[in-house]
Amino acid sequence: MANSGTVVMVFSGEYDLTAKHQLREAFSFVADAERAVLDFNGVTYLDSTALSELTLLHKSRSVAGLDAATIVTSNGNILRLFEIVDMRQFFNFTDAMPEIDADGDGVRIHDASSFGMNGSATELAATPYRSDRSMGARAGSVRPDTSRESPRTDADFA
Repeated sequence: MANSGTVVMVFSGEYDLTAKHQLREAFSFVADAERAVLDFNGVTYLDSTALSELTLLHKSRSVAGLDAATIVTSNGNILRLFEIVDMRQFFNFTDAMPEIDADGDGVRIHDASSFGMNGSATELAATPYRSDRSMGARAGSVRPDTSRESPRTDADFA
C-alpha cells in the first residue's frame, strides 16, 4: 500500500468539467490510502464530472479491498445531490471531521487545489490531525465562490 495511514484531502469552491484533471489527480492520490477522508466542507458546487470522478475513486478503493472513503460536509445541497444520484451507499458521510488517530504513519493533510497545476500536492500539515484543528489553512477555490451570486438559470448552460 503506497499511502499507509490516513490521508485527508481538503476541497473548496466549485468542481465542474474544468476541474476534471485536478479531481482525478487528487482522488488518485487518496485511492490507495489506508484511510481516506475527503473534506468537502468548503465545496459549494459539484457537477456530474465530480460525481463521475468520485465513482472511479469508489471503484478503485473497492477493487483494492480498502474501506470506503469518508466525505465530510455539512452542506445540505451537496448531501442532497449524493442522495439523488444514489451515491450515499458508496461513501461514509459525516458533517464534522472525524477524530483521527495519529498512530503509526500518521496523518497527512493535502490541499486539493494544488493538484493538476504542477503535478505535485501541497501538504498542509504533516502533524497529527485533531478534529478541533482550525481548517483556516484551506487554500483558494478552484473557481471563485459564487454562492452569493444569483442562481444559475438554463441560459447559463446554453
